[in-house]
Amino acid sequence: MAISLIPQPPVDLQHLARYTGGDPVLDSEILRLFVKQSAELMAELPAALATGDRERWHHIAHSLKGAARGIGAFEFADIAAEADALNPVGAPGIASELISKLQMRMAAVHDFVQDFAVAAT
Repeated sequence: MAISLIPQPPVDLQHLARYTGGDPVLDSEILRLFVKQSAELMAELPAALATGDRERWHHIAHSLKGAARGIGAFEFADIAAEADALNPVGAPGIASELISKLQMRMAAVHDFVQDFAVAAT
């Protein structure tokens, strides 16, 4: 089995095309909605950790996981799944690390979406 050394893009457009038929305008709109939603949710995650609100933490992480899987941002979704499974009150250091990882992956996805939107117009 050959291992690819080419990094995978942050969004699997073939996965997204299963839902959109590969329409670049629709893809772009869905990706822009993800950018908006993920930015809003990510802005709330540190506060959920700081206040020890486990229910809010899990709601945010679960929402991020589902939205990311829906568009094909699987690495982002995997990190969100780790956050969803974590009790942030019992492991605040790990929770902080996961927030940082999510922020880095989110930036990569957002950059990808911006480039995609420019190319689609």
